[in-house]
Amino acid sequence: MPWDFTITDGPYGNVTEGPAWDGSGLLFTYIEGNQILRFDPETGGSAVVWSDTNNANGLMLDASGTLFACEGGARRVVRYESDGSTTVLADGFDGQKLNIPNDLAIDPEGRVWFTDPFYEGAAGPWSLDRSNKELDHDSVYRLDPGADGTFPEGTIHYMVEERLADMAKKARAANKDPDDWDDDGDSDAENDNSEDSPAETRHTYY
Repeated sequence: MPWDFTITDGPYGNVTEGPAWDGSGLLFTYIEGNQILRFDPETGGSAVVWSDTNNANGLMLDASGTLFACEGGARRVVRYESDGSTTVLADGFDGQKLNIPNDLAIDPEGRVWFTDPFYEGAAGPWSLDRSNKELDHDSVYRLDPGADGTFPEGTIHYMVEERLADMAKKARAANKDPDDWDDDGDSDAENDNSEDSPAETRHTYY
């Protein structure tokens, strides 16, 4: 069956990403323009809803409708508040700056997962120089909310790329969720979620 595509805005001649559906409209990022726009299917038009977004890329709304973003140019993950302010959730790991946060997802428990690769040129001129990369790994991280739903400074969890790729490969082969595999390749969700699992390391972030 053929697909029907609708142009929501542009073209910009460069990258737009981060689509997130808010229930009635589509939010997306114009990375180079440092903007987040919203496409309204009723009017067929798009309007800027956030500016000066530091090359924001991936977007997602939580269960309450609050927008989260990976601001690659500022090397951080943020939450946009209803009063127009921005709350920084993470911008470093083990005393070093993050690479270029790219995409994120929020799970049913309210935990924020995000990827942190270093794509040359993806976050402005500074990112063309790989010597600006401080971390020696590209990883996936998880931020856990506190009991009140906020993200207090304290811990950040990460899983290295090689580990994730291996888990995903085994899961696809067995048609199982990657979270159900332990470190020996056995299906054991309880073991994989333990505090001592080498797949997950807890560190202080700033």
